Amino acid sequence: MERGALEAAKASVYDLPMQARRPREFTTGRCDGCGLPADGPRPACEEMRDELLAREFEQPAYWRYHRMAVDAYCLQHPRRYCESAKSLAAHLCGLCIAFDMNNDAAILRGIQQWLSGNPALSKPILPGSRGDKTIADVYDLDEPSAYGRAVEGWARSVWAAYEDLHNLARDWVSQSRSGRSSKAG
Repeated sequence: MERGALEAAKASVYDLPMQARRPREFTTGRCDGCGLPADGPRPACEEMRDELLAREFEQPAYWRYHRMAVDAYCLQHPRRYCESAKSLAAHLCGLCIAFDMNNDAAILRGIQQWLSGNPALSKPILPGSRGDKTIADVYDLDEPSAYGRAVEGWARSVWAAYEDLHNLARDWVSQSRSGRSSKAG
């Protein structure tokens, strides 16, 4: 991976004033979201995420797995990336569409458009456990198809952890397809 791309990926976070940064995901030497070590100023998972994002942007063979990896990562780190019901819906429905609807691009665009209309959503209680696989399970894979299989395994692990919310995700997708709004989640 080129150093310049990695630095560019990190710059967006490091250039922000400290007060503009989001709350930390760790309090005990481990990431509260995924459980990976957090020995330095940032959890190991954030470092891995930045490097994988840079690789996905640099190498098109990896890009096809980008959305699934982002959804899995964000659902494992909900304090930071799923603060609102809308952001939760985006990532949860992303995995729902990936696994229940054969990753249909039109349905995914529809959920994005629906969420852009600010439907009234209520955020449900999230699971305490968010999957037994993490970004660490995909990080060292240098071959695109092996990386893709590992990302899918990681995302399926996260999707399974959110099992109690599968029907809600399917309902949100259904609402997006019919143009309805939701008052309760």
